[in-house]
Amino acid sequence: MALKFSVLTLLLFLSLYVSFAHGQCQRSISEAPAISGLKIGMLSDEVQLLLGSNTKIKPFKSGTGTIYLSFAEQAPPENLRDIGTLWVRLFENRVYQVEAFYSDTNKAERIESFLSELSTTYQISPAAWQVKNNYATLDCGEFLIKADVVLNRHLEITDKALKAEFVKKRSEDKAKRES
Repeated sequence: MALKFSVLTLLLFLSLYVSFAHGQCQRSISEAPAISGLKIGMLSDEVQLLLGSNTKIKPFKSGTGTIYLSFAEQAPPENLRDIGTLWVRLFENRVYQVEAFYSDTNKAERIESFLSELSTTYQISPAAWQVKNNYATLDCGEFLIKADVVLNRHLEITDKALKAEFVKKRSEDKAKRES
């Protein structure tokens, strides 16, 4: 009986520790934040619709690839007005990562200010972020958010499971080519 109680107590403490260790951000992919309307899990057709007809995206034959947009020499579409450079990475025609460097260099020069802004926008506890050497990470279970202000404000949101599938497939394809 005492052993059963000890095991149950241990399991309770472990579950509390795991909840705390994940930075109090347990969310599903559908609850992941968007960057200018772009969300992980979107289909490539949805990305094209969101970016508009002025932004041409060549379809990927394999459904895998990277959309790279730089607005250094051209004005971005209205929905991307604060973004200087954007990457949207897809696997099997689904977005597994959205990464943006913002062009507004006058905002959030310190990581703490940027995280405060992100926490307010995305309704995340500022204490949930793990910060080391001016790089911030927030593990929300199914997805990961990274932020920094090393060059400009930079934000990256990744679907962990879909990225793992992409990495596995890429490794398998590489092994086939090398054999």
